[in-house]
Amino acid sequence: MRQLTGLSRRHLQRIESDLLSIATALDTRVSVLVD
Repeated sequence: MRQLTGLSRRHLQRIESDLLSIATALDTRVSVLVD
């Protein structure tokens, strides 16, 4: 059970960093469009 929690937590961190990089890319694209 504890192993499962560790795996899902690591998975969430992976998803979180993916979302962060996507948000950064979108932010960059939006600021380019606004300029």
